[in-house]
Amino acid sequence: MATRHAELLESFITRYWDYYRCLQSYRTVPSEQQAASLRLEFDELFSTRTGYTALDDRIAKTEVKKDELLTVLSVPSVPLHNNGSELQARVSARRRDVSLHSRSVRGARAMDIFTTLVQTAKLHGISAYAYFRDRISRRFELPSLATVIRNAGLATVNETAIGHAV
Repeated sequence: MATRHAELLESFITRYWDYYRCLQSYRTVPSEQQAASLRLEFDELFSTRTGYTALDDRIAKTEVKKDELLTVLSVPSVPLHNNGSELQARVSARRRDVSLHSRSVRGARAMDIFTTLVQTAKLHGISAYAYFRDRISRRFELPSLATVIRNAGLATVNETAIGHAV
């Protein structure tokens, strides 16, 4: 039975990754026709019933999340995964583990804020050290992180609008 389950799982995983590659291709050149086709393919893939209870349960749980998972079909700039978000959260969790936690709620909050600032600066190619030095010295030669984030968001919106106009 274990061999049969492994074969069913392998078959489904192959189909799943094929579908994922189609979604990636869609993101580069989106079209309404392809979006409709990908919605149908999703329904076909996630209506699969294999007889392997654990796999069928997982497939059914994924099928229920169809609307969220297929957001990319209406907003192609949305990433297909949340690995970036998870990696960002992992930094804070790892820091807490290494430092053996804070002594107070205020200390934990301060550490989380500091870590968020450092990671945000890093994400946007800004030296956290230079940013903090700029703020502490009150020179304000560097733009605020809020401005950097806003500009990055506007750039993304403009790229998406240009992509849909073409």
